[in-house]
Amino acid sequence: MVRIPFAPRVRPAVVCTLGLAAAGMSSAIPISAALHEISADYSYVQPMDIAIPGSLAMLVLGAVATRASELRASTWISGGAVAGAAAALGACVSVSVRIGRARGAPLDLIYGALFGAVLGAICLIPAAELRAARREQTHSAEDVQVVNTSAWLCSVVGASALFASTEAWLHLAATLVALAIASAAYSLASYTLRRRWLRRVLAGADTAWEMRSAAEVVGALPAVELLPWWCEEHVLVRVATAEGAAYRTADKRQGMARVIPSLRL
Repeated sequence: MVRIPFAPRVRPAVVCTLGLAAAGMSSAIPISAALHEISADYSYVQPMDIAIPGSLAMLVLGAVATRASELRASTWISGGAVAGAAAALGACVSVSVRIGRARGAPLDLIYGALFGAVLGAICLIPAAELRAARREQTHSAEDVQVVNTSAWLCSVVGASALFASTEAWLHLAATLVALAIASAAYSLASYTLRRRWLRRVLAGADTAWEMRSAAEVVGALPAVELLPWWCEEHVLVRVATAEGAAYRTADKRQGMARVIPSLRL
Protein backbone atom coordinates (compact mmCIF):
# COMPACT_ATOMS: atom_id res chain seq x y z
CA MET A 1 0.00 0.00 0.00
CA VAL A 2 1.39 3.40 -1.04
CA ARG A 3 1.44 6.01 1.73
CA ILE A 4 1.87 9.74 1.49
CA PRO A 5 5.32 10.60 2.88
CA PHE A 6 5.31 12.01 6.42
CA ALA A 7 1.58 11.30 6.86
CA PRO A 8 0.25 10.68 10.40
CA ARG A 9 0.46 7.02 11.35
CA VAL A 10 -1.91 6.94 14.34
CA ARG A 11 -5.63 7.55 14.04
CA PRO A 12 -7.04 10.52 16.01
CA ALA A 13 -9.31 8.29 18.12
CA VAL A 14 -6.30 6.20 19.19
CA VAL A 15 -4.36 9.34 20.14
CA CYS A 16 -7.26 10.48 22.33
CA THR A 17 -7.69 7.05 23.92
CA LEU A 18 -4.00 6.66 24.79
CA GLY A 19 -3.99 10.15 26.29
CA LEU A 20 -6.94 9.23 28.49
CA ALA A 21 -5.24 6.03 29.67
CA ALA A 22 -2.06 7.93 30.60
CA ALA A 23 -4.10 10.56 32.43
CA GLY A 24 -5.96 7.83 34.31
CA MET A 25 -2.66 6.31 35.43
CA SER A 26 -1.16 9.59 36.63
CA SER A 27 -4.37 10.62 38.40
CA ALA A 28 -3.81 7.76 40.85
CA ILE A 29 -1.24 9.97 42.61
CA PRO A 30 -3.58 12.82 43.68
CA ILE A 31 -6.55 10.48 44.19
CA SER A 32 -4.65 8.31 46.68
CA ALA A 33 -3.44 11.47 48.45
CA ALA A 34 -7.03 12.75 48.64
CA LEU A 35 -8.27 9.45 50.07
CA HIS A 36 -5.60 9.59 52.77
CA GLU A 37 -6.87 13.06 53.71
CA ILE A 38 -10.52 11.98 53.71
CA SER A 39 -10.11 9.18 56.24
CA ALA A 40 -7.41 7.17 57.98
CA ASP A 41 -9.31 4.07 56.85
CA TYR A 42 -7.79 4.62 53.41
CA SER A 43 -4.21 4.66 54.66
CA TYR A 44 -3.70 1.18 53.18
CA VAL A 45 -4.50 2.42 49.66
CA GLN A 46 -1.43 2.90 47.50
CA PRO A 47 -1.25 4.72 44.16
CA MET A 48 -0.55 1.47 42.32
CA ASP A 49 -3.86 0.07 43.59
CA ILE A 50 -5.60 2.85 41.67
CA ALA A 51 -3.22 3.32 38.72
CA ILE A 52 -3.76 -0.01 36.98
CA PRO A 53 -7.59 -0.22 37.21
CA GLY A 54 -7.79 3.54 36.59
CA SER A 55 -5.77 3.43 33.38
CA LEU A 56 -7.69 0.38 32.15
CA ALA A 57 -11.04 2.03 32.92
CA MET A 58 -10.05 5.21 31.06
CA LEU A 59 -8.75 3.11 28.18
CA VAL A 60 -12.16 1.46 27.87
CA LEU A 61 -13.89 4.84 28.20
CA GLY A 62 -11.78 6.25 25.39
CA ALA A 63 -12.35 3.22 23.16
CA VAL A 64 -16.12 3.44 23.65
CA ALA A 65 -16.64 7.21 23.71
CA THR A 66 -14.52 7.95 20.64
CA ARG A 67 -16.73 5.67 18.54
CA ALA A 68 -19.65 8.07 18.92
CA SER A 69 -20.34 10.37 15.99
CA GLU A 70 -21.05 13.26 18.37
CA LEU A 71 -18.64 13.74 21.29
CA ARG A 72 -21.04 15.17 23.87
CA ALA A 73 -19.81 16.54 27.21
CA SER A 74 -22.47 14.56 29.06
CA THR A 75 -21.11 11.34 27.55
CA TRP A 76 -17.61 11.98 28.81
CA ILE A 77 -18.66 13.08 32.31
CA SER A 78 -21.16 10.26 32.85
CA GLY A 79 -18.75 7.80 31.22
CA GLY A 80 -16.01 9.07 33.52
CA ALA A 81 -18.25 8.42 36.53
CA VAL A 82 -18.89 4.85 35.40
CA ALA A 83 -15.19 4.34 34.67
CA GLY A 84 -14.31 5.76 38.09
CA ALA A 85 -16.70 3.37 39.84
CA ALA A 86 -15.24 0.45 37.90
CA ALA A 87 -11.72 1.59 38.79
CA ALA A 88 -12.71 1.83 42.46
CA LEU A 89 -14.00 -1.73 42.33
CA GLY A 90 -10.73 -2.83 40.76
CA ALA A 91 -8.78 -0.96 43.43
CA CYS A 92 -10.74 -2.74 46.16
CA VAL A 93 -9.85 -6.08 44.61
CA SER A 94 -6.20 -5.07 44.31
CA VAL A 95 -6.03 -3.99 47.94
CA SER A 96 -7.81 -7.13 49.14
CA VAL A 97 -5.35 -9.35 47.30
CA ARG A 98 -2.35 -7.37 48.53
CA ILE A 99 -3.26 -7.28 52.24
CA GLY A 100 -4.86 -10.73 52.33
CA ARG A 101 -8.34 -9.76 53.50
CA ALA A 102 -11.44 -8.29 51.91
CA ARG A 103 -11.68 -4.51 51.89
CA GLY A 104 -14.25 -2.29 50.27
CA ALA A 105 -17.63 -0.64 50.78
CA PRO A 106 -20.34 1.00 48.65
CA LEU A 107 -18.89 4.38 49.67
CA ASP A 108 -15.71 3.48 47.75
CA LEU A 109 -17.72 3.21 44.54
CA ILE A 110 -19.29 6.62 45.19
CA TYR A 111 -15.87 8.19 45.70
CA GLY A 112 -14.67 6.46 42.55
CA ALA A 113 -17.63 7.80 40.55
CA LEU A 114 -17.00 11.34 41.81
CA PHE A 115 -13.30 11.25 40.98
CA GLY A 116 -14.11 9.68 37.62
CA ALA A 117 -16.65 12.39 36.76
CA VAL A 118 -14.04 15.07 37.50
CA LEU A 119 -11.49 13.29 35.33
CA GLY A 120 -14.11 12.88 32.60
CA ALA A 121 -14.68 16.65 32.67
CA ILE A 122 -10.93 17.23 32.37
CA CYS A 123 -10.92 14.89 29.37
CA LEU A 124 -13.26 17.22 27.50
CA ILE A 125 -10.12 18.98 26.22
CA PRO A 126 -8.70 16.00 24.26
CA ALA A 127 -12.27 15.21 23.19
CA ALA A 128 -12.51 18.70 21.68
CA GLU A 129 -9.21 18.15 19.87
CA LEU A 130 -10.54 14.87 18.47
CA ARG A 131 -13.71 16.65 17.33
CA ALA A 132 -11.65 19.30 15.53
CA ALA A 133 -9.49 16.68 13.80
CA ARG A 134 -12.57 14.80 12.60
CA ARG A 135 -14.21 18.00 11.39
CA GLU A 136 -11.25 19.16 9.30
CA GLN A 137 -10.16 15.68 8.15
CA THR A 138 -6.67 16.78 7.11
CA HIS A 139 -3.22 15.50 7.99
CA SER A 140 -2.34 18.88 9.49
CA ALA A 141 -5.37 18.77 11.80
CA GLU A 142 -4.27 15.33 13.03
CA ASP A 143 -0.78 16.67 13.76
CA VAL A 144 -2.27 19.60 15.65
CA GLN A 145 -4.42 17.18 17.64
CA VAL A 146 -1.36 15.19 18.73
CA VAL A 147 0.50 18.34 19.78
CA ASN A 148 -2.42 19.79 21.74
CA THR A 149 -3.32 16.47 23.36
CA SER A 150 0.32 15.99 24.37
CA ALA A 151 0.38 19.47 25.92
CA TRP A 152 -2.82 18.65 27.83
CA LEU A 153 -1.34 15.38 29.07
CA CYS A 154 1.84 17.13 30.23
CA SER A 155 -0.25 19.57 32.28
CA VAL A 156 -2.35 16.78 33.82
CA VAL A 157 0.67 14.64 34.67
CA GLY A 158 2.61 17.65 35.96
CA ALA A 159 -0.23 18.63 38.28
CA SER A 160 -0.52 15.03 39.50
CA ALA A 161 3.23 14.82 40.16
CA LEU A 162 2.90 17.59 42.76
CA PHE A 163 1.23 15.03 45.03
CA ALA A 164 3.80 12.27 44.51
CA SER A 165 5.15 10.85 47.76
CA THR A 166 7.93 8.67 46.33
CA GLU A 167 10.60 9.02 43.67
CA ALA A 168 9.16 6.07 41.78
CA TRP A 169 5.98 7.99 40.99
CA LEU A 170 7.98 11.06 40.06
CA HIS A 171 9.92 8.87 37.63
CA LEU A 172 6.63 7.54 36.19
CA ALA A 173 5.32 11.07 35.75
CA ALA A 174 8.58 12.12 34.08
CA THR A 175 8.33 9.13 31.72
CA LEU A 176 4.76 10.02 30.71
CA VAL A 177 5.77 13.64 30.11
CA ALA A 178 8.78 12.52 28.05
CA LEU A 179 6.56 10.29 25.89
CA ALA A 180 4.08 13.12 25.38
CA ILE A 181 6.84 15.54 24.39
CA ALA A 182 8.33 12.95 22.01
CA SER A 183 4.92 12.44 20.37
CA ALA A 184 4.45 16.18 19.93
CA ALA A 185 7.97 16.57 18.51
CA TYR A 186 7.38 13.73 16.05
CA SER A 187 4.14 15.30 14.84
CA LEU A 188 5.75 18.73 14.48
CA ALA A 189 8.61 17.21 12.50
CA SER A 190 6.18 15.29 10.26
CA TYR A 191 4.13 18.45 9.74
CA THR A 192 7.20 20.46 8.71
CA LEU A 193 8.74 17.76 6.50
CA ARG A 194 5.43 16.97 4.80
CA ARG A 195 4.85 20.61 3.82
CA ARG A 196 8.43 20.92 2.58
CA TRP A 197 7.98 17.77 0.50
CA LEU A 198 4.65 19.02 -0.92
CA ARG A 199 6.36 22.20 -2.06
CA ARG A 200 8.96 20.08 -3.85
CA VAL A 201 6.20 18.11 -5.57
CA LEU A 202 4.46 21.35 -6.57
CA ALA A 203 7.75 22.54 -8.07
CA GLY A 204 8.13 19.25 -9.99
CA ALA A 205 11.21 18.14 -8.07
CA ASP A 206 9.86 14.67 -7.17
CA THR A 207 9.32 12.53 -10.27
CA ALA A 208 7.31 9.90 -8.38
CA TRP A 209 4.61 12.41 -7.46
CA GLU A 210 2.89 15.33 -9.14
CA MET A 211 0.16 17.91 -8.63
CA ARG A 212 -2.79 17.96 -11.01
CA SER A 213 -5.94 20.01 -11.30
CA ALA A 214 -8.71 18.88 -8.97
CA ALA A 215 -11.11 18.75 -11.92
CA GLU A 216 -9.06 15.98 -13.56
CA VAL A 217 -9.49 13.47 -10.72
CA VAL A 218 -12.84 12.07 -9.67
CA GLY A 219 -13.52 10.44 -6.31
CA ALA A 220 -13.43 11.12 -2.60
CA LEU A 221 -9.90 11.65 -1.34
CA PRO A 222 -8.39 12.67 2.00
CA ALA A 223 -7.04 16.20 2.28
CA VAL A 224 -3.60 17.63 2.97
CA GLU A 225 -2.75 21.30 3.36
CA LEU A 226 -0.18 23.44 1.61
CA LEU A 227 0.63 27.14 1.48
CA PRO A 228 -0.14 29.60 0.05
CA TRP A 229 -3.74 30.00 1.11
CA TRP A 230 -4.73 31.80 -2.10
CA CYS A 231 -3.79 28.93 -4.43
CA GLU A 232 -6.44 26.75 -6.01
CA GLU A 233 -7.13 23.18 -4.92
CA HIS A 234 -4.98 20.46 -6.51
CA VAL A 235 -4.79 16.69 -6.34
CA LEU A 236 -1.67 14.84 -5.22
CA VAL A 237 -1.03 12.04 -7.72
CA ARG A 238 1.27 9.05 -7.38
CA VAL A 239 3.12 8.27 -10.62
CA ALA A 240 3.98 4.58 -11.06
CA THR A 241 6.25 3.68 -13.95
CA ALA A 242 5.70 0.27 -15.55
CA GLU A 243 7.99 -1.14 -18.21
CA GLY A 244 5.68 -2.48 -20.88
CA ALA A 245 8.28 -3.24 -23.53
CA ALA A 246 11.90 -2.71 -24.35
CA TYR A 247 11.29 0.76 -25.80
CA ARG A 248 7.95 1.70 -24.21
CA THR A 249 7.21 3.02 -20.77
CA ALA A 250 3.68 3.51 -19.43
CA ASP A 251 3.02 5.75 -16.45
CA LYS A 252 0.09 4.90 -14.20
CA ARG A 253 -1.31 7.75 -12.11
CA GLN A 254 -3.35 7.36 -8.95
CA GLY A 255 -4.96 10.20 -7.02
CA MET A 256 -3.89 10.03 -3.37
CA ALA A 257 -5.12 13.22 -1.69
CA ARG A 258 -6.63 16.63 -2.22
CA VAL A 259 -4.17 19.48 -1.67
CA ILE A 260 -6.16 22.35 -0.23
CA PRO A 261 -5.26 25.95 0.66
CA SER A 262 -4.30 26.58 4.27
CA LEU A 263 -3.90 29.48 6.67
CA ARG A 264 -1.54 27.47 8.89
CA LEU A 265 2.11 28.42 8.84
